[in-house]
Amino acid sequence: MGKRTSLFDYLRLGGAIAVLVGHSYVLTNSPVPTIGGIGPHGLGVMLFFAISGYLITGSWRADPNIARYAEKRARRIMPALIVVVLATALLLGPVLSNDPTYAAGAWRYIWRNLLLLPLHVLPGVFTSNPLPAVNGSLWTLPVEAFMYVLTPLLVRAGPWACAAAAVALILHPFTQNIAGFGLAGASGVIPYFLGGASLKMLGVKVPDTGLPKLPVDLSYGLYLTAFPVQQTIIALYPHVTPPILIAATLAVCVPLAWASWTFVEKPALTSGASRASGGRLGFRRLGRDSPASPSSDQASSKP
Repeated sequence: MGKRTSLFDYLRLGGAIAVLVGHSYVLTNSPVPTIGGIGPHGLGVMLFFAISGYLITGSWRADPNIARYAEKRARRIMPALIVVVLATALLLGPVLSNDPTYAAGAWRYIWRNLLLLPLHVLPGVFTSNPLPAVNGSLWTLPVEAFMYVLTPLLVRAGPWACAAAAVALILHPFTQNIAGFGLAGASGVIPYFLGGASLKMLGVKVPDTGLPKLPVDLSYGLYLTAFPVQQTIIALYPHVTPPILIAATLAVCVPLAWASWTFVEKPALTSGASRASGGRLGFRRLGRDSPASPSSDQASSKP
């Protein structure tokens, strides 16, 4: 992890906060501030996918082993997702819902979201809010996973093919629902992944900004927890304004994101890195070539 430039940490944190800010307007049914017609949440997600394309492409090129690649991707996304989905369905939902069908709906919510087939509603939860979604941020995860699967093919195709595909999607967003997998909105973010991948394959380096390395990576934890926390605050205080909602959500979610990184995400990544290092030492002892260390990509761009 130490090899990853600190700039990515700052950009990812900024992206997570941008998503939180944009959702604070959307979820309170308030006019959303935009830049070029795009809200902060949209800009944050675009940034995530651009960083992801750059980092994940580097990960595959450094160690093009399918098993290790899949394990690294799963270790980055799944542990925190499992905790948040279970906490939402088994702890938060029962407190907020009196719906007699809640139990069946909760188990469906759990298995769908853990299979990256997002289900955004729980019976009786947030039904009085302007929007009833429990965690609308989860829609990006199947798109991200889809791009993980495509990355080896993208590297084989090369940077200019990726760049051409990105431009084609921007000019003609014909794939709102890719291959029947329900990847709604995919064409709006995939070009940014392709752009990041192209930059990595072309050898574009991220400049050294001189910024100190952040001690913890809060971005994914913020991304996963902010939406349900915002919805809970709105359910309790229906007239909350976006600025108050932003401040209150940060006050709750920063500690949650710290706990997620400290007790869930970092241990999962550290365990994976230790296993990989041990395996490679074995290869060296046998006198065989060892792939590059995965340490530079342990934190995928998600949030």
